[in-house]
Amino acid sequence: MTVTHLDPPLILACLSDGIYGVVAGGATSATSANFPFRGRALYAKAGTYQWKVPANVTRVLVDIRGGGGSGAFGPVETGAGGGGGGGICSRICAVAPGESITVTVAAGGKAVNVVNTAGSWGGTSSFGSFCSATGGEGGTLFNGAGGGMGVGGDFNASLGAGSPPVRNTNNSGAWGGPGGGGESIYAASDVSTPTQPGMGGGGRTVIASQPGADGCVFITY
Repeated sequence: MTVTHLDPPLILACLSDGIYGVVAGGATSATSANFPFRGRALYAKAGTYQWKVPANVTRVLVDIRGGGGSGAFGPVETGAGGGGGGGICSRICAVAPGESITVTVAAGGKAVNVVNTAGSWGGTSSFGSFCSATGGEGGTLFNGAGGGMGVGGDFNASLGAGSPPVRNTNNSGAWGGPGGGGESIYAASDVSTPTQPGMGGGGRTVIASQPGADGCVFITY
């Protein structure tokens, strides 16, 4: 065992003559903002990354969201449905120090701007072969869209389905339905982009539909 002057204090237990086990300390400190954890690795932009397991780390908590589906783009007479939110997955994974693990963050579904066009599906995010979260479906013209689902986690769920279109308040036309996850709204025109990972984009009837948000992979160790 090598301990430098920068390391926090260690609490050791003597297992036998000359053999000690680390009970606590080392890479954690009560003065650290991450205490009782050592740190976090946050990936929230679509792409593929390599995460190297830090020294002395054998367990990590991984939280994953799939990409959100984009909403459909429909005529004002019928409206358009919102895209589904991405899946959610959480798992405690056994890892080895120095191991390189592939982290994939899914892209959200792209917005569509051609009338009577369904939305695009979000992609799948994953942490190596341990677990993943699928993307939300693209919005449809007359109905909502299914949300993604976590796969292989200790906890698997979804941010929710996209909603179908509705009539506006004065009954002069239809609005697009919001995407799954709760960030987008019922609207005819909304050029904003969801800011939270995995949110589904809303269906729209003016200019273009709303895109889905990229997924994410958060690693706590």
